[in-house]
Amino acid sequence: MQLRRQIARQIGGLVGAVALLAGASVWGINAAHQDFGAALRGYQSLRVVYGVGAGVSTAKALLGASRADPARVRAELASASARWQLELASLERSASATESALDGALRSALALFETPPPGTTAAYALRLASMDRILGQVARLASDIRADIERRQVAAERTRRTVILFMVSMGLLIVIAAAAIGIRQYRSVVTPIQQLSAAVRRFTAGDFSQRISPLRYAEFTALSDDFNTMASELDELYRQLEQKVRAKSRELVQSERLASVGYLAAGVAHEINNPLGIITGYAEWSLKQLDEPKSPDIRGIEKTLRIICDEAFRCKEIVQKLLSLSRCGDSAGAGRQRVNLGAVVEEVAEMVKALGEFAGRKLSVSIDSPSDQLHVHAAPGEIKQVLLNLAVNALDAVADGSGHVQIEVCRTEASVRIDVSDNGRGMTPATLERIFEPFYTERRDDTRQRGTGLGLSISHAIIQSHAGAIHAHSDGPGTGSRFTLTLPAA
Repeated sequence: MQLRRQIARQIGGLVGAVALLAGASVWGINAAHQDFGAALRGYQSLRVVYGVGAGVSTAKALLGASRADPARVRAELASASARWQLELASLERSASATESALDGALRSALALFETPPPGTTAAYALRLASMDRILGQVARLASDIRADIERRQVAAERTRRTVILFMVSMGLLIVIAAAAIGIRQYRSVVTPIQQLSAAVRRFTAGDFSQRISPLRYAEFTALSDDFNTMASELDELYRQLEQKVRAKSRELVQSERLASVGYLAAGVAHEINNPLGIITGYAEWSLKQLDEPKSPDIRGIEKTLRIICDEAFRCKEIVQKLLSLSRCGDSAGAGRQRVNLGAVVEEVAEMVKALGEFAGRKLSVSIDSPSDQLHVHAAPGEIKQVLLNLAVNALDAVADGSGHVQIEVCRTEASVRIDVSDNGRGMTPATLERIFEPFYTERRDDTRQRGTGLGLSISHAIIQSHAGAIHAHSDGPGTGSRFTLTLPAA
């Protein structure tokens, strides 16, 4: 069903009802006007009849006087007759029998005064009788006119009441119909709009799976179909973007981790060189012992080989630590395992202590809870990356000789907390507000220091992906800094 057709039908019905009401009003007014007009004409005719009667009565009085003047009597009758002739001429209808009889009586009375009177009693009586006949006709006609006036007034009043009743009833029906149509139109338009608005609000809130079921009217159904099509396309686009963002985020995390591995590898190269030098020296000594013509020192060679094996395993352990840091994690949860944060902290601390550039700065680890209470569910490589970033940043912030970085690990009620604090240069409030923003760093102009501005941002994202939290605190420049990291206990 199309909404515009329904609206057109409803508006047409209202227009028709209003036109009917207007037509009834015009008809009622016209009928009342006709009835009241007829009554008014009746009053005018009644006044003429009374005038005729008055003239005839005057003529009769003159006729009965002791000194009657026939000329005056005839003049009164002629005046009455002329007035009645004018009244008959003004009628828009044919004269009734009573009106014609009155006209005939007037003409007959005038005819009696055309010739001089014979002066007999019979002639006088004949003239007097003619006037009485006229007065009788006047009385009957006046009675008929009054009856007609009353009938017209009753009809006009009845028409007025009928028209008023019809107009009130029709008006009430129109008001009720208009209210019903208005309510229906409101529901027909507002309800689908409210559904669309609610869907749009949920859509803008990020619920791209929101769809609108087909609505009653074709216009809104077409609109809902367009919305569903748009929502499907945006949902698919959002999913694709999400996948791309996750992939790029993993690449970024891995790139930062590999940068940290390269930074560590450069720092611990001399630590590997030491055992390699020992291995080389003892291997050469063993070869010389084997080349001796006399019997070689088997015990010495055995001891040498043991030392070579120990140093080789030492190199292997250093390399494994670097490889464990470089392995890819998955922030979505795959590859996570039960991890002892105390052991991870100690391992990272050992790697950082081996960096030559921090030889004059102190790094200590404090574990204040039993080892079995420090387990979390996490990706080991990612947690090592976060701790390495925090430890290196803290060591960067302190001075040689007096610099001290403290890493504390403890168990709280439902989480494991790590505090990385230092007595270095501290941070301003402006820095604290932006410390976890991507590409923000205070070391950008210092070419001797590494710092892309991504380390803390990536660390923040990693901890959030593990359902944890990381916060920074500093009382101001020169007062040191503290980073607090919490993860849900396993």
